[in-house]
Amino acid sequence: MPVPSVIMLQQFVKLDFKPNSKRKLSLLRPSRGSIFARDNNTCQYCGSPATTLDHIVPKSKGGQHSWENLVAACSSCNKKKGSRLLSDMRDDKFKLMDKPKHPGPWNIMRLRLLAQAPKDGSWLRFFG
Repeated sequence: MPVPSVIMLQQFVKLDFKPNSKRKLSLLRPSRGSIFARDNNTCQYCGSPATTLDHIVPKSKGGQHSWENLVAACSSCNKKKGSRLLSDMRDDKFKLMDKPKHPGPWNIMRLRLLAQAPKDGSWLRFFG
């Protein structure tokens, strides 16, 4: 495996990870980039490229901004669902591909790195 001879630190992120802490860390809050990274930039309803975020339980019906309630979606599926619950949809095929879940602390770091990585993929060669 090729290893770079020089590594330049461009940004330092202090991780305040305490496994026994009862409080949730700020790193554990979902962001647009981390939700897209978790869902592989794929619409969780139809499998096409995702462009928007969707609240499974709409905010107008009491849905929270949480890992379990947010999924990546394409704009057409997001418009089709609107502010309805999945159980209210007439189309029986309109279902989630994967149940959204809260990632563990190490997956959070991976998602943050993926969300902030250059979009051109130039960094991929370092992750053989």
